[in-house]
Amino acid sequence: MNINTKNDRAAWLEGSSTQCELPVERQSRLRLVLLGAPGVGKGTQAHLLNQRLGACHLSTGDVFRAASSRAECDQTPAMKQAMEYMRRGALVPDATVWEMVRERCACIRCAGGFILDGFPRTLAQAESLKMLMEGEGNLAQRRG
Repeated sequence: MNINTKNDRAAWLEGSSTQCELPVERQSRLRLVLLGAPGVGKGTQAHLLNQRLGACHLSTGDVFRAASSRAECDQTPAMKQAMEYMRRGALVPDATVWEMVRERCACIRCAGGFILDGFPRTLAQAESLKMLMEGEGNLAQRRG
């Protein structure tokens, strides 16, 4: 069963300026997190799962790569901050990575769910994601 969607990941790469175009909201959204060392196939598996399940493939690595190829005036504030760290050869701090994810919060709320690839990488990032997801659960309960 291959789900055909119009999700071209533009919203994830660009930030809050665009939206995913998934056709139908599901009863329960898929929320998958792929963990592993660089090069073990998280991106490959996320792509395959995206094709099969229709959930958005969200990769922080893709956001970093997209930011580095954009003009500075086209970067979001968090992208600019991340690029400053990367130019110095320093690790991007959790707070900046989290801000890049927060700028794309609409993708986390996608009707088709999400497949996170490369995030969270640290306990602090995982705790931030957990708080966001718990907040989303509370929001859904209030609506229902």
